Amino acid sequence: MKWSTTKARTCPASGNLSVTKKVYIDVMVLGGVKFYCTLPFRYNPIIPIDEEEVKKYVISKCPTLKYQPFTVAFNL
Repeated sequence: MKWSTTKARTCPASGNLSVTKKVYIDVMVLGGVKFYCTLPFRYNPIIPIDEEEVKKYVISKCPTLKYQPFTVAFNL
């Protein structure tokens, strides 16, 4: 399911309309020295982005990073 940044969607938990936005996450390994990949991440600007949520998302897209330390940088 693809979401557009301009279309409103209903939140299943609260029933409120919300607008999702896209931010790109740069994933780096080796203490932030080596670039690994860039991932698109959708979020609701009203709700703060949780560190665990981002970590689970990165591991779901790049399972080889499950037991490796990695850092992320947000490109707005």
